[in-house]
Amino acid sequence: MAINKKSFVLYSDQKVIIDLLTDEQAGNLLTHLFAYVNDENPVLDDVLLNIAFAPIKLQLKRDLEKWDDIKLVRSKNGKAGGVKSAEAKLSKTKQTEAKQSKTKQSEANEAVNVNVNDNVINKKIPSLDEFINYGLENKPNIKEGLKLKYMSWIENDWKDGNNVKIIKWKSKLLNTIPHIKEDDVKKPTIPIHNQFALMR
Repeated sequence: MAINKKSFVLYSDQKVIIDLLTDEQAGNLLTHLFAYVNDENPVLDDVLLNIAFAPIKLQLKRDLEKWDDIKLVRSKNGKAGGVKSAEAKLSKTKQTEAKQSKTKQSEANEAVNVNVNDNVINKKIPSLDEFINYGLENKPNIKEGLKLKYMSWIENDWKDGNNVKIIKWKSKLLNTIPHIKEDDVKKPTIPIHNQFALMR
C-alpha cells in the first residue's frame, strides 16, 4: 500500500467471492486483506484463499496506480495554484502600494496647493485703509461698518460669515456693502444764540 494512504476500496461485486467461502475462510481472507494493505507482507497457505484474494489484490493495485496518478495531478495543480496565488498576492501588494503611494502624493499635492492658495489669498488681503477707501467709494457714511466687517473677516482667517475663504475681496465687499448700516452721523448742533442769528 502507498505511504500515508489511510484507506482502500472494496467493491460490492467482490461479494460473490466472499459468498463462496465459509465464515472462517471469509474471516481469514479479511485478516489477510488488512495485513496486505498495511504492508505486513502476509502469506496465505490456503490455495482457495489465494485464488479468492487474487482479483481483490489486482483491483487494489489498479486503485493504487489511480491514486498515485491523482496525487501527481493534485501536486502539480497545488504547485501551479501556489504560484498563481503567490503571483496574485504579489500583484495585489503592488497595487496596494501603488494606491498608497498615489494617495500620499495626492495628500502632498493638496497640502502644497492649500499652502500656495493660502499664500495667494493672504497676499490679496488689503490693508484696513485700502479696504475702507474702496468701500467708501461705493457707499459713503459706512466707515465704522467697514472697520467692523474687515476685523470680522481678519479674525475669521479671511473667511466670510459662511466660513468660505474670501478670494476676490472687492467683489465680496460690493455684495456686502448694501447690508452695512450707515454710520450714525449727528448733525452739528447750532448754538442757540446762532439760531437767532439765522432767523433774522
